Amino acid sequence: MAESMTAEQFLGEQETLTLATASHDGKPHASPMFYVADGTTLYFSTPGDTQTGRNLTENPVAAAVVAHAPPGGNLSAGRSVQLRGAVERLDGDAAQRAIDLFRSRYRALTDAAHTSTYYKLTPDEVRYTHEQARSNVRTTQALGIVWTGESVKP
Repeated sequence: MAESMTAEQFLGEQETLTLATASHDGKPHASPMFYVADGTTLYFSTPGDTQTGRNLTENPVAAAVVAHAPPGGNLSAGRSVQLRGAVERLDGDAAQRAIDLFRSRYRALTDAAHTSTYYKLTPDEVRYTHEQARSNVRTTQALGIVWTGESVKP
């Protein structure tokens, strides 16, 4: 991974996220899933009858994390993007846009992709954690490594 990678570039290179949702009464649920990014906006698919789908119907907000743990134990090369925001179930032209993004990223998808349920997470908060030195950032220390937490405008 390039040393000066932006959050948007990082999101564009990764393929899976962990999505955290909650039911209307606050019971949390987290699921891994494939996604595509358009800047910091994330598109994903999950059936409406899954716990994630039911939670999003009841409570259409979510948090997501996309993380990369490099091989070989080089913890300081790890990166992650944390996002939080409103989630909308897509239909019509918006769903077709999501399908097009998925099919351009994952060429092996068949026409069955047209029968999936798509969602869009529009973040109101994005935090990019890395070990790069940049201005206007917050640093923390964990595992003996100084991490940079950079707020990114969605």
